[in-house]
Amino acid sequence: MRSSPDVLRLLALLLATGWAASRAGRLELDTENRAMRSTGSEEARAEVLREERFGRDATLVLLLAPETGKDPAAELDADAWVAGLRGLSEVRSVTELPQAGDGERLLVLTLAADPGGGFGPPLTRLLERAARTRPGTQRLLASGLPAAEAAIAESLHAEQQRIVPLVGLVLLGLLWLFYRSLALALGSILPALVGIAWTGALQEALGFAIDPVTSLLAPVLLVVGVAASVHLVEAYLEQRRLASDPEHAASGAWRHILVPGLGCVATTVIGFLALLSSPLPAVARFGILSAAGVLITAVMSFALMPPWLRLFARSPRLAVRSAGAG
Repeated sequence: MRSSPDVLRLLALLLATGWAASRAGRLELDTENRAMRSTGSEEARAEVLREERFGRDATLVLLLAPETGKDPAAELDADAWVAGLRGLSEVRSVTELPQAGDGERLLVLTLAADPGGGFGPPLTRLLERAARTRPGTQRLLASGLPAAEAAIAESLHAEQQRIVPLVGLVLLGLLWLFYRSLALALGSILPALVGIAWTGALQEALGFAIDPVTSLLAPVLLVVGVAASVHLVEAYLEQRRLASDPEHAASGAWRHILVPGLGCVATTVIGFLALLSSPLPAVARFGILSAAGVLITAVMSFALMPPWLRLFARSPRLAVRSAGAG
């Protein structure tokens, strides 16, 4: 029995993964979609020249519209609201347009950049302040390129937070049905979750914000990680079918799958690294992070699965559930 070393190894890896997950939780959104702008191309050079001559598009359009009919008291509140916007540090200028309808206020604002030259944080603070201080009987609508880019980034991030748990639950359910063992199902998906956490920590350490392309990292690593773990589980079950005890079966499965597994990892990593040739920073970053994530997930599979199987997959009934047993 090797229960004590196995327990300690699992606890150490899971505690370290908790730290990695906390780092991944600090990832910021690329609300300006900067990573989606190509570099080194004619379009990129044209965009740089345009920004040098005319500046970046930092125009925001706000419409304050009454929810009911025209209210004289609300008009006074709207005057105070517009005056408050003019005094914000996030705003360089405010122009009120006369094309607004009855009781409406149509404003064109030019955002002030933050010290890093970005407009994301100022936009967020401005919209929060504008929504919080608007007159209670009126609704606020926002438009403009900065607002559209921020909305796209936030929508993609929200979709990722919904899709990844859903995919994980579906995979867990399918594995449970296939193996009829919760231990094997959890063991198959655990290395992928650990790999996602560590890849997120690496992304945060490199200073890469979440963009529309890197938001696909988690589902990609989840599927790749589960596939790698399933090979180890199948090798373990085959060893158990040959009358090996859990300890020898786990070690034998590890040795059996190590070389072909590393070969698959190498070819997958090379494929992702080929994305470095893309002129889009988002695609190049996806290639780097995916390659690193696949490598991390594979290492975690080989490190986590043997002790997990020795501890939680000891039932003799599992010996007849390998693919080789039909």
